[in-house]
Order: sequence, then C-alpha cells, then structure tokens
Amino acid sequence: MYNPDDTICAISTPAGVGALAIVRLSGRNSKNISEKSFKGGKLEDKKATFGNIIDSNGIIIDDVVMIWYKAPGSYTAEDMVEVICHGGYTVSQQILELFCNAGARLAQPGEFTLRAFLNGKLDLTEAEAVNSIINAKTLMSKQLATFNLEGKLKNKLDMINSKLFELISVLEAEIDFSDEEIDKLNYNEIQDNLSDIQARIEELLSTYDIGRIAEGRAQIAIVGAPNVGKSSLFNALLRSERAIVTGIPGTTRDYLTEYVNIGGYPVIMTDTAGIRQSEQEIEIIGINKSRELISNVDLCIFILDASRPVNDEDREIAEYLNKYAHILVVNKADLMDKRGYKLNDNFSDRNPLYISALRRTGLDILVKEIQKRLTIDLSEPVEGALLSQRQYDCVQRTQKSVGNAITALAQNESEEVIISILREALDHVGELSGRITSEEILNNIFSKFCIGK
Repeated sequence: MYNPDDTICAISTPAGVGALAIVRLSGRNSKNISEKSFKGGKLEDKKATFGNIIDSNGIIIDDVVMIWYKAPGSYTAEDMVEVICHGGYTVSQQILELFCNAGARLAQPGEFTLRAFLNGKLDLTEAEAVNSIINAKTLMSKQLATFNLEGKLKNKLDMINSKLFELISVLEAEIDFSDEEIDKLNYNEIQDNLSDIQARIEELLSTYDIGRIAEGRAQIAIVGAPNVGKSSLFNALLRSERAIVTGIPGTTRDYLTEYVNIGGYPVIMTDTAGIRQSEQEIEIIGINKSRELISNVDLCIFILDASRPVNDEDREIAEYLNKYAHILVVNKADLMDKRGYKLNDNFSDRNPLYISALRRTGLDILVKEIQKRLTIDLSEPVEGALLSQRQYDCVQRTQKSVGNAITALAQNESEEVIISILREALDHVGELSGRITSEEILNNIFSKFCIGK
C-alpha cells in the first residue's frame, strides 16, 4: 500500500496537444509545495487564483489558474491543489517536475480516488464508478456508472446490510434474553425477512447483464461447418471485410474477434473456425478453440448452408449446441431451390432465420433477434447496477449465504448457527462496499485507473 502521508502529484488530463492541462496535488503539503513555484494572488479555499508558475531561476514557465481545496472539502478529503495551465507536452511536465523537486512524489494509478475511498469520501462501489465513467463506451454505460457514483448502488447495499444486521440483532436477543419474559421469536417473520432479502439480492444480480451489455462485454460466436458463410456474416455485421472469404473449406483456422454494433451497443462478436472432422493439426487446434469458445459466450449464431442439404457435420454441431443458447440461421437463402429449402424436424423446430450474408438480406431481423436473446432493453437505465465481475461475485456469495440461512432455519438449526451464516452474508456485502477489504483487492481495483485520477 502506498504511504498515505506522502503528498502526491500527477497530470490529470490526457497526454498530447490541447488547450488546457491540469496538474493536481493531494496531501498535507500540497499548498506549501505549490506556493513555492507560484507567483500571484493569495490562495483561498475553493477560489481560482491567477498567477505565474516560475522555475528555480525565476523564469516564468506559464500563466496559470491555481485552486486550493482545504481538507476535508476536496475530492480526496485531503488538502488539494489543481493547477490549470496551457496544454501540450512540455508545460504540464515542467510544472510536475517542479512539484516533485519541491517534495511531492508521482501518484500511482488511481491513487487520488484510492485516497478518497480510504478517507471516507467514497465507498468502493462509488470509487469503481469513477473508472467506469472514464472508460464508458456508450451513453448508457456512462449513465449507469453515474448512478453508482451518486450512491444508488450503495443505497441498495445499505438496505440489505441493515436488514441483515436487524435479523442478527433479533436472533442474538433471543439468545441473550432466553430466560426473560419477552416475546418468543416469530420464525415465520424471520423467514419472511430472509425471503425479502433474497428477493432484493436476486433483483440486484439481474442488473449485471444490463451493465455488462451496456459496457460492451456481451459475447456472441458465429459457428457452423466449414464454408457455410460464417466469415461472410461476420463481415456483413461488421460492415467491413475483416475476415477472409474464399470457397475453400477451413479457411478460418483461428477465430477473429471484433466489436459489432447491435441495437446501438457494442457486442463482442467472434468468427470461429468451421467445425468438422479433420486430420490437419492446425485446423484441429482451431476447431478445439471454437468448441471452447462456445461454452463461454452468451449466444451462438449457428449457420446452415441453404445451397446444400443438411449433412452429418451440421447435425453433430446442432447436437453439441443443444445445451447452449443459440439462433439457427440459414444462410445463402438467395440460392435456395425454387421448390424450397426443407429442414428436417431436428432443425425446423428451432425457428430458423433465413438470410443472405453476401447480399445483406435478412440481417435486420437477425439483429433484432440477437437483441431479444440478449435482452437488450435499455430504454430506461437501472439505478444502482452491478458493473464489474467483482461486484457480481460478492453479491452471488451473499445470495448463497442467505440461502444457507433459509435452509438452516427450515431445518430448525440453532440461533447461533443462523447468526454465523448471516454474518458471512454481512461480510460479503462489506467486501462489496469496501467496509471489509484487503490490500490485494484495493491494488487490483485501483491499478486499473489512469494516473491522475
């Protein structure tokens, strides 16, 4: 863990040419360090002061505006200074070097927000939201992160935490005052409260997919036998010739991955190697990768070729996909026999969509079906959504503990056993909010931030 007593500094604007840049300091010596290089008006709390930054020889580096934030009324809850200078590569770097020479050190990635968390300005979900806003790929993902920065997710966790704590208090009172003349424990009421907590947890878990899709982390794989048009569909959805398309089966030996716009949201789409029996080592590796990928994506697009009858390779893939979410697509519909393309019963009950990837027909219907399968209905943003795998895992562990408590209650376990289980649930909520955490977890979270935030 970094030394919280250090005064840290960093350039908090992106590198490169621009009108303005911001250099920020945080720590108990921020004001003193900045004043050593500042010639201008007197610094007052939260007031912009115009002046010059000068070097050790008295030479003016730049005209700047300096703002001092007195603790605890700053982003980090420490004394902070922000210097607004001209942009570019050199000015901000010169100012940064002056501050380091005067006693500050360079901040680590996310260290300003880490200090805000450690000093109680943000809980961990709010701190994570800062990084989510910076890295938002869509307006929706930015809005979801903004809600969390405003404390919407924190409020939901506080409610679950409060209800768990209340249940523990009731059960502990039953143990402490078992010999006293007080009302006996109402186990039906305990059961109802646990069910209410479980419902809140399930509702919270359901928000994860919304956040994941909005942030562009949903994954789709295009699968099928060789030469059925997987790469053509990949290119058509991508609107560019990313994959090589030939009439030679097995052209795609590895998989290609790109972001594709589905209903205004970025989706990770993968063009996989054609699945068939093969004796070529390189192709076998690609086929094995395709099978592994299928088990990890949210949805598969299974392609058949309308220019030929269904064969054993198609049937084998169909059987393999039975346990995975998929859309059946019949490609090359423009080449279908005038008598019609007939699917046997094993395929017709999968409600196939007919398209031509080459002629770009039927793609709108396919995109709408993908949206439907991924439940991309983000017209109204959710206030307080889970936006990271860490958050989701913590809530899942909470759900498991509450489920164990419900089971223990039904099996007439002692109050001590139920209390122990509920305290586990409390700890999982605490890990999510940052009330209970470790240096390893904090380093993992904040190392993903940019320097200066």
